[in-house]
Amino acid sequence: MAQQAGHRAIVISDVLLYRDGVAAGLARSGAFAPICVADSTNVFDLFAENAPDVVFLDMTRPAALELSRILTPTLAGTPIIGFGVASHDEALACAEAGISAFVGADGTIDDLAQAALLALQGKAVVSPTLAALLVQRIAALSESYSPPNATLTRREQEIACLIDDGLSNKEIAGSLKISPATVKNHVHTILEKLNVSRRNAIGRSLSFNRREDLRMSSLHEPNPTLRARSEAGATGRAQELFLG
Repeated sequence: MAQQAGHRAIVISDVLLYRDGVAAGLARSGAFAPICVADSTNVFDLFAENAPDVVFLDMTRPAALELSRILTPTLAGTPIIGFGVASHDEALACAEAGISAFVGADGTIDDLAQAALLALQGKAVVSPTLAALLVQRIAALSESYSPPNATLTRREQEIACLIDDGLSNKEIAGSLKISPATVKNHVHTILEKLNVSRRNAIGRSLSFNRREDLRMSSLHEPNPTLRARSEAGATGRAQELFLG
């Protein structure tokens, strides 16, 4: 019976002992072959010559996260397995950088091989603690980028934009010539309509075009404080676009 070919793999580490040791251990598992090794200086040359099924990346090096961000689009879906991850916070950073699976600093070669085989099936082993962190992160991202709610009234939209410009309730009240209590009620309603819990998430929930349209219209307001703050907000966001 013909022996089934293993998964083509590349082990990346700037430490010779690490990459050779990991490659040797993976070879003994029988699931990966051929296995190439590379450091961060020659990895792209190696990719040009080989089309790996899976990549193993040493996460103990300072530049590993940045390298994974560069590799992810280049590999076009090929899973990257990080090894030597020291904490759950680092594991979360790995997930955000495009790492498909990761093995802790106390993990074994068997753990690494199993993580890779699961990743090749589109699966991952995640600890309960890390799963909770991932859920919290997704919730935070969802809150930060909630789509704008079309039911905001004109006044609520004005207040939302002024909040995004950094005005306090008292400053908003003075600018719009309404009471601070009225502003507070509007802010509470805006939070509910935009489905966010924090004041600083309001601006991010409004589209860029909507914010700028409202600011441009506010430039015609007679109140000088409102006009000055609106001009500053519009100028700051224009600079963000040019400066990245």
